[in-house]
Amino acid sequence: MTAYATTDPITFGIWDATADTPGVRVRGNTSLWDTWVRFPPQRARVAPAVQRQMQELLIWTDWSARFLAEILGTTHPTVSAIAAGRSSTFARVPELPARVSGLHGLLERLFVVAGEDVIELNRLLGTSPEGEPTALDQLAHWNLTAAWLAAIDVASPRRRSGMMRGRFAARAGEATTSLHE
Repeated sequence: MTAYATTDPITFGIWDATADTPGVRVRGNTSLWDTWVRFPPQRARVAPAVQRQMQELLIWTDWSARFLAEILGTTHPTVSAIAAGRSSTFARVPELPARVSGLHGLLERLFVVAGEDVIELNRLLGTSPEGEPTALDQLAHWNLTAAWLAAIDVASPRRRSGMMRGRFAARAGEATTSLHE
C-alpha cells in the first residue's frame, strides 16, 4: 500500500526546459506521472552540405546520376544515395565530399556565367574552344582550372586579331605622360 494516492495532485512545480521559455513553471499542481521535462517540438533538419550540393548539381546541369557519377569517379547508386540523404557511402569513398564540393564550386560560378540557364551551361561545358579540349574533357581528368578556362573561352572567345588597338595609334615620343624625367 502506498502512503499517497497516485491520482491526487502534489503541490510541486514542473519546470519547462524548452529553449524558447526556459525556467517557466508549467503548472502549480501536477501528478507524479506527468512528464517532468517538456522537450521542444522537433524542427526540420537542414540538409547536409554534400546532399544539398549534389541536388543542386543535378538540377543545374540536368545530368543523369550516371553521368554525374562518371565525372565524380563513383557509381550512380552512390550519387542517388547522397542526393536522397543516405550519406553512409562516404566510408567507401572518403574523397567524394571534396570532389562534390570542388565540382559544385566550379558549376556554381559557371551557372551564373550562363545566366542560370541549363542549356547554356551545358553548351559552355560541351563546346570545344578553338580545337582545344572541352570543359567536360577537362573534368574527366579532374582538372577544374582548365575546365573553367575552357568554359570561359566558349563564353567569350579570344580575339583573332591579337591585342586591342585604339582609334589613334601610339607613336614613339607622343605619350601623354612622360615615363621618365
